Amino acid sequence: MKNLKVLLFVLGISWGLGFFSTPTLSAQTPQDVLKQIETSIKEKNAAQLSKYFNNSLEITLLDYEKVCSKDQAYLVVKDFFSQKPVTQFKLIHIGGSGEAWYGMGIYETSSDSYDANVFIKKYGNVYLIDRLRFEEKN
Repeated sequence: MKNLKVLLFVLGISWGLGFFSTPTLSAQTPQDVLKQIETSIKEKNAAQLSKYFNNSLEITLLDYEKVCSKDQAYLVVKDFFSQKPVTQFKLIHIGGSGEAWYGMGIYETSSDSYDANVFIKKYGNVYLIDRLRFEEKN
């Protein structure tokens, strides 16, 4: 019984300090979700970004185009962030209505710029990424 109390105490402290925190995905506006996605990309944080991935999503990263599982998409995006580290990212336009929204932005590295597009859709009461695209600027 004493071990159980200690375990519950440690878990409570850990939870309180945020060790097990995840983004609050429920009851957010699509604009809020897109801003959090923008922050994750700016910070090159593929793990944080993947929390907004649908179970399967379309990924277009330069010449790579595929429908991926959430886990596959995480690995592809993590690799992209390490190969093309962002120096600046900003969503310059957010639009949509109802259950489908998108953000358009510019992803800049030290040597290149890419058009970035994020498409989110409402599933239940949360907005998740359905499509993610980074393509060379024309």
